[in-house]
Amino acid sequence: PLTNPANPTMEIMGVFDESLLESMAHVLSNLGVKKGMVVYGMEKLDEISICGPTKVCMFRDNTFECRTIVPEDVGLKSYGKEELKGGTPEEN
Repeated sequence: PLTNPANPTMEIMGVFDESLLESMAHVLSNLGVKKGMVVYGMEKLDEISICGPTKVCMFRDNTFECRTIVPEDVGLKSYGKEELKGGTPEEN
């Protein structure tokens, strides 16, 4: 969340729209976050995706860098959303 009573100096935030990445990173920085990351999973996810590319805007001390990452960048395999589907409450 943008407002946090703990006043964190590091934060990761997901956004629902790719166009918000860089502006939200600047907002977090302006709110006092020293190091952070705003992410958008290209499958319309507000989190880092195991299903494919994720757009990321990282910042540290007012230096901003935006790029695309994929699960393979960190040694993980990509999975389709259908492969991640959960089961019954007992199975999960």
